[in-house]
This record gives sequence, structure tokens and C-alpha cells, in this order.
Amino acid sequence: MNVWLPSIKYPKPQMRLNFFNQAVERIEAIPGVQAAGFTTVLPAGAGFDQNSFEIQDRPKPPGEELDFDTYAVSTDYLRAMSIALQHGRQFTEQDREGAEQVALVSETLARRIWPGEEAVGKHLRYVNREEEKPWITVVGVVGDVKQYGLDREAPMAIYLPMAQFPNSAMTLVVRTSGDSQAMVAPIRQQIRAIDNDQAVFQIATMEQLLSDSIALRRFSMFLLGLFAALALLLAAIGIYGVISYTVALRTHEIGVRMALGAESRHILKMVLGRAMFMAAAGVGLGLAGALLLTRLISGLLFNVSATDPVTFAGVSLLLASVAFIACIVPARRATRVDPMTALRYE
Repeated sequence: MNVWLPSIKYPKPQMRLNFFNQAVERIEAIPGVQAAGFTTVLPAGAGFDQNSFEIQDRPKPPGEELDFDTYAVSTDYLRAMSIALQHGRQFTEQDREGAEQVALVSETLARRIWPGEEAVGKHLRYVNREEEKPWITVVGVVGDVKQYGLDREAPMAIYLPMAQFPNSAMTLVVRTSGDSQAMVAPIRQQIRAIDNDQAVFQIATMEQLLSDSIALRRFSMFLLGLFAALALLLAAIGIYGVISYTVALRTHEIGVRMALGAESRHILKMVLGRAMFMAAAGVGLGLAGALLLTRLISGLLFNVSATDPVTFAGVSLLLASVAFIACIVPARRATRVDPMTALRYE
């Protein structure tokens, strides 16, 4: 939920920090709350904040800016969001105004900016043409977060302690052990206990935010899935009709063979062999075409490759089964016909 403090009522940074710190303390005391924290930008949300930085002891290429996603967060934000610490340390209460400015960086940033080096202990600072900003010390490396969607790479991100970089517009995140929706009223109550006039808004679960972030792709995949199902149904009907008709045309031939002493199992084997050969050839050509064309929809897939073997095998088996049924039914019917009747068949 969003908590935006009016600047008229909270003009000083310390007043805002006191409010947010009290809010976290009160909310974490609610039964069922595991962790709570504040951030300026929420993953899968609509906002973003990028800033230009320079790296100490590393000259900046001419005309090139190093732009990183920047988030001011409270001490327990990473724990609330289960963002793992990979190296170094997390923020502590000692990372306050007046102390050495510190930051946490994402794995992607550490790997790209300091390849093969330890990021902890490195220094960076804001690029500001009006004044020279102080150097910020990297004290830890945290896991990547897909900030802009499940289908996009994790950005190079910097996390700054809220106590050193205060902001009036923050998003509260709360990790609960039970029903998240049931916690809304107690959390709102604790916010109003600090300031009865303070509103919270845009309340949602992370599941809802993630669902909304892929809504357009989900709708596109629904349409593609619907058209694919119709195409599969038409293909099955077409295969059944063609093979069934082809076998039915051989009723006269089957009658001749049976009149000459052929056994039913030999007839079935012959019919099935030819029909399944045709089906196998069709499936093979279809697989080749699918392997080439499915790459066009690879951007719409999540956790499924464009050449998913289970999907390819399932569809192939389905069409082969349709072909088998299409030839076994008329073939068995033809073997039960009296040879003389089959010989007169037109």
C-alpha cells in the first residue's frame, strides 16, 4: 500500500523518518506479520527511478552515462521481499543521517561494473553538475529482482538506506504468514494510530500486481491457445475424415484379399501400416514447421521454451492416435463384411 506524507505536515526529513520507523515498528508487532518495510519503487509496479552515477577510480567513457535503478528502502524491506543477501552485510540502524553513506547493489550491477572483482568496498556517487556529491560505499550485494516484468531482464539496481536518503512518498510492503487481505484493516489502524489523517491507497497483494503485469500477455496467450485448440480440432477432424475415406475406398480390395484367404489380422496390419506411415509423414512435416514457427511466440511464454518437448510429444501422440482410430474403425468394419458383398462394393 502507498503512504505519501504531505510536505506541509511533514516538512523535515526527520519527521518523515520518524513516521515510517514508527509504522514499521507497530506493523511488525501485529500477529501474523513476519516483516514490513518501505521502498520508493515497488517491483512490478508502474514507477521507476533511474539516476546517473560515476565509479571511483574508473574514468567514464566520453558521452556515456551510467544509469542505475535507485531505490531508497527501510532496514527490513529486503527481508519483507525475500531479496537474498549474496555478499557483505545488510543495512543496520547505524546507517543513519550523518554516518558514512552506504548502498547495496544487485548481482547484475556488481557483475557488469566490477567483473571478476569484489563489489563490497567499492565506491560510487551521484552525478551532479551543480555540486559534488559524496562517495557512497558498497556494503553488500543482493539478488536480482525482475523489476519491470517477468519477461524482462533484471536491471542494474542500487538500494540506499531510507534514513540517509529520506523520501515523502513510500510504498509499504508487508509479508504475512496468513491471509494478506485480512491484514489490511489492522495495518491501516496502526497507520492511523500514528496520524489519524494519514491515508493509505492502492492496496494490493504482490500476486495481484504480478498478475496485472502479465494481463496483456495472458490475454494474447488465451487467444493463441483458443485458435491453436481450434486448429488442432480441425486437424484431427481432417485426418480422421481423409484416412477413414481412404480406407473405405479399399473395401473392394479387402474383399478380394479375404476371398483369396487373407486373414483379418493380416488385413488390419496392412491397412494400419499404410495409414500410420501417412500419419507419421504428416506429423514429421508438422514438427519441422512448428520448430521453425514457434520461435515467433517465444516472447509470450513464461517458464516454457518454444521447443517444449512435452508439448510437441503430446500433440504428435494425439494426432497419431486420431489417425489410428480413423483407420482401425473402417478397417475392422470391412473385415467383417462378407467377401461376396465386398466384391460387389462400389
